[in-house]
Amino acid sequence: MDTKTYLLILLAAAVALAIAVFQYFYKQKGRSKIHIFLAFLRFLSLFLIFLLLINPTIENKIVETEKPRLAIAVDNSSSIGLLDNNTQVTDIVSALSNNTSLSDKFDIDFFSFNEDVNRLDSLNFSVNKTNIIATLQSLDNLYNTSDALILITDGNQTLGSDYSYFKAKPRINTVAIGDTIPHEDLKITKVNANRYSFLNNTFPVEIFINYNGKSKVSSNLTVSNGASIVFKRTISLNTDKNSERITFTTKADRVGALNYRVSLSPLSDEINKINNRTNFSVEVIDEQSNIAIISSITHPDLGMLKRSIESNKQRKVTLMEASKANNLNEYQLVILYQPDREFNKLFEYLNENLTNYFVITGTETDWNFLNTVQEDFSKSTINQSEEYQASRNTTYSSFVVDDIDFENLPPLVSTFGTAKFNVPYEIILYQTINNIETENALMATFSLNNRRGAVLFGEGIWKWRAYSYSNTKSFVDFDRFMNKLIQYLSIKKRLNRLDLDYQPIVYQNDNINISATYFNSNYTVDTRANLSVTIRKNKSNEVKSFPLRLSGQSYIGSISDLESGEYAFTVTVDGQNVKRSGSFTVLDYNIEQQFTYADVNSLKNLATTNGGSFYHNANFEELSRALLENDSYRPIQRSTMKRFTLIDWKWLLGFTALFLSLEWFIRKYYGKI
Repeated sequence: MDTKTYLLILLAAAVALAIAVFQYFYKQKGRSKIHIFLAFLRFLSLFLIFLLLINPTIENKIVETEKPRLAIAVDNSSSIGLLDNNTQVTDIVSALSNNTSLSDKFDIDFFSFNEDVNRLDSLNFSVNKTNIIATLQSLDNLYNTSDALILITDGNQTLGSDYSYFKAKPRINTVAIGDTIPHEDLKITKVNANRYSFLNNTFPVEIFINYNGKSKVSSNLTVSNGASIVFKRTISLNTDKNSERITFTTKADRVGALNYRVSLSPLSDEINKINNRTNFSVEVIDEQSNIAIISSITHPDLGMLKRSIESNKQRKVTLMEASKANNLNEYQLVILYQPDREFNKLFEYLNENLTNYFVITGTETDWNFLNTVQEDFSKSTINQSEEYQASRNTTYSSFVVDDIDFENLPPLVSTFGTAKFNVPYEIILYQTINNIETENALMATFSLNNRRGAVLFGEGIWKWRAYSYSNTKSFVDFDRFMNKLIQYLSIKKRLNRLDLDYQPIVYQNDNINISATYFNSNYTVDTRANLSVTIRKNKSNEVKSFPLRLSGQSYIGSISDLESGEYAFTVTVDGQNVKRSGSFTVLDYNIEQQFTYADVNSLKNLATTNGGSFYHNANFEELSRALLENDSYRPIQRSTMKRFTLIDWKWLLGFTALFLSLEWFIRKYYGKI
């Protein structure tokens, strides 16, 4: 409180005392004890009233002592259990949690991690993925430079970027779990093959083999498809030549998933033989969609469209100049980029053959020509460009449009004007100008007389794919959207009332995701049905069934506990004679089984980079002593000044009422009223 407040309180006390004395002693003949007591009550009640009117601010200093924090992150991935190191880990965690000296000095938090990091509940060492860098980044956001972090792990990471030189705010100490001495080991480190191939085509296979040891060794490499051996070679490795790259080609001789097994004959004293074998699979396709992109100008959109569409290996894109484009009979879809008068013969062909087409317009589009050469849509324009952002139409029903953050995509550029459709159409994306959504179409599809078309009123869509990559670190989301549009435009008429989306080849322990879109008898999306899926393993005929849940306009289901093998599945619409089948292959592969010893170098580098030390599980008790003896971990006293006003003290008002009431009752009792 300042000096002015103190003076006001003194003045309030003086005024309250003066009033009490005046009322009970001025011109009074006697001064009994009752008068003195009543004057005191009057003084207290008046003083409290004046005090509440002044309402001074009271400051209270609170001092709190905070201990430094210690985060203990424990590896809970399957690589710990596979090498029988789970007992070592649980013993270390138990010893640290029961160390009273540590808990007296630190506020300790335990975490477990595999592909994610969570508060430690229990350890089961069952997840086949390890992401150490994501764990470090998450904990770095929770702790500061005065804290400490203990990382208990074998150091073997299967997801994420290199963690060994990650710089964190807390000091990091690492504890290596497992054997730190490398054993002689021969392993298949990587197999590269096309995910898709066309029937009767040959495709390349690339195999990388590594050897860790000091002897000269030889092994037989075999690649087989079922009972048939497609490739075989004897390899020789030693200390100087400790790796080899082997390539060969093989033929895709039947449609469907071709499963291959790669194996190395093990060394006589090899401990880990699991990494001597692996599997890969190739999906063989018997058909391909041909798409033509025609333009009379050069633009970044053209190359982007080709790459995006060809991300689906069942599609082949050909770029053509408008003046040289011919022989379009083999193309299921023609994309016309910013048409001008050089497209005149092309439109004659498209209109004559009722070929599906997709028009992309922009600042170079000749709208006078385009408005006269086709009758599906038109646009009245002025000689001025405008930027348009996108807003998704959530009720679009011809196919499912996933939200790829359309509202934040970079704007497209086109000539200013209003478009008009002369055939039945449906808007995919609305135009947004200066953050105001309009009813005008930015992208729309239309159909008439068994012919489909689409139009995009803007150039610069290459920026959308670049933005999607910068936002998600992948082109997948944008390419999926583009390929759904291309799939819709590539067919004359929808033949199926169920569209299925799934991966035909997955690895064991990965999620198998099945997505289905259901169309009613009018071939519009219907979200009122109940869908279920039945999965059957081909060899054992083991069956699993479960319902699909509605998500947006699709029905999705996920399962992750399937053994390796080939599976068939059927999606059924309850109460309708509508079903569709598919198949997928689960490959037997566990990357956590590829490691035989702890990654000591990475753990040492991580500890050194962050001012900590490296320990082996056999001497982890030295870490506890080092933390206790380290004077840099000290408790911090924090003082907090809390301010509050007397008006918040409701009990003062209660005392004021009590004093006034007591005074009234006493005066009443003695006949003073």
